[in-house]
Amino acid sequence: MSAGGPLLTQASAAPAPPAPLLVSGNGLTVLSQRQIGPREFTAQVATKALPEPAEVRILLPRGYADEPLRRYPVLYLFHGTRGWPGEWTDPTRGDARALTDLLPLIVVMPAIEQPNSAGVGNAGGWCTDWRSGLYRWETFEVEQVVPWIDANLRTRTVRSQRAVAGLSQGGLCALGYASRHPDTFANALSFSGVPDFSYEPHNKTAWTGLITGIELELDVPVGSIFGLRATNELNWRAQDPTTMASNLANTDVTQYIGSGLAGPLDDPAAQPDPVEALAKAGTTSFARRMSTLGLAHRLRDYGPGSHTWPYWRRDLQQSLTPLMAAFRSPPQEPAHISYTSAENRYTQYGWSVRLTRPAQEFSTLSKASCSGFVLSGSGRASVTTPSCFKPGRRYTVTRTRSGSSGRTAWVVTTSSQGRLTLDVPLGPGNPFQQYTPESRATGTAVYSTKISIAWAGG
Repeated sequence: MSAGGPLLTQASAAPAPPAPLLVSGNGLTVLSQRQIGPREFTAQVATKALPEPAEVRILLPRGYADEPLRRYPVLYLFHGTRGWPGEWTDPTRGDARALTDLLPLIVVMPAIEQPNSAGVGNAGGWCTDWRSGLYRWETFEVEQVVPWIDANLRTRTVRSQRAVAGLSQGGLCALGYASRHPDTFANALSFSGVPDFSYEPHNKTAWTGLITGIELELDVPVGSIFGLRATNELNWRAQDPTTMASNLANTDVTQYIGSGLAGPLDDPAAQPDPVEALAKAGTTSFARRMSTLGLAHRLRDYGPGSHTWPYWRRDLQQSLTPLMAAFRSPPQEPAHISYTSAENRYTQYGWSVRLTRPAQEFSTLSKASCSGFVLSGSGRASVTTPSCFKPGRRYTVTRTRSGSSGRTAWVVTTSSQGRLTLDVPLGPGNPFQQYTPESRATGTAVYSTKISIAWAGG
C-alpha cells in the first residue's frame, strides 16, 4: 500500500493517453506522478505548508487530450477522516470515476490528512492552518493546490466554475473553505459533514473533547489544531462554518445527511450509527443558521442512513446533475459583497483590508461595491478597493463614523490599476482578544465607519 492509500488500475482496450506533465509551482514541488487509468493520475507533492509530502489525485474528462483548446470546470472533492484521496475513485467506495465518466469536468482530490504507516489518513487535518504551525492544511489546499491546478490544467479560472465537496470531515473542509474563501468557490456540497463545532453549545462540547482526543492520539500538545478553547475561542469560531455562514450569501450550498438509523443501503440488522447522528446535529445546526440569516441553501435529509460509502456515493451521484447545470448557467456575480474575518489582513473579491489594533477580533466589510462600503471592528484600517475605477481619475471620498454626526470628505486619485487605498479609522482598539475571559469581563466594542465614493469630475 502506497502513501495516500492503494493505487488502483483500470483496464483499457486502447493505450491510455498520457496525463499532462505536472510542473512545480505555487508553493508545490512535484516529487512524482503516476498514471492510474485513462482518465486518472496522481501526484506526490512537497510543500513548506506540510512536514511531509501529500497526494493530489486527479480525474480528467474524456477527450481532454483531444481538445487542446477546451477548458473545464473543477470539482475539488475531499475524503473523510482516516481516508485517502483514492477512496473517491475506488469502485467499492465513491466510484467517482464511473459517475463522472461522461461529464466535461475535472475532479481534484487532495489529501486532507497525512497518511499513517498503513497509508490511510491519521485523523489530524481538520482543514485549518494549525495553531501550532506544524501543519497548514488551508494554505496547502486553497492557496497552493487551487492555483497550481489552474496553472497545470485547462481549467476555467473563475469562481463560478469551481465547486468544493466532501464527506464527513471533508464536508467540514468544503463548507469551511467556501465560507472563508467565497471568492474562490461558488458551489459547496457536504455529504454527512460536520459543519458546526463551535456555534451551538452542545456541538461545541462534543467537538472540544473529540479534537482533544485526536491530539492525544497524535501525540501533539493539546491545543495544537485550533488552540486551547480558553485562550483561542476566537480561532475555533473563525474556522467554524456555522459561525462564518454569513460569508456564504453568494454561494450555492447543499447538504446531504441521514439520521444514523439503518436505511435502505444498510444491513437491516445494523445498529444505529452514532457518527452519522453527530454529523446530523452539526448539519441541521448549520441549516438553521443559514435560515436565520435568510440565506438560500438546500438540506437533503434522506432519513434513515448510516455514515458509510453507499450513501456518499449516492450523494455524489445525485449532486452532479445540478452541479453541472450550475456550471453551465452560473448566476451573475454579486453587485456588492460582505465578508467577516478574524484575521488582521484579508482579501476577498479584489478587496483588501489591513487592520491595526491591539487584539484580534472579528471585523466585517459589508455592502462593499465601487460606490462605497461599511467596515466594522475596532482600531484603524487601510482598505484597498478592486480595480473598478478608471486609472488616474479623481474621486470624492466621504467618511462617516458611528456615533458621530459629522462627515469628513476628501478627494483622492486612483492608481494606475484603477484602485483606491483609503484610511478608515474605526474606534479605540479593544485591549483583549475577543472571547477570552478578559474580553468577556470588559466587553468587545464594535465601531462602524461608512465610506462613500463618487466621481469628482474633471
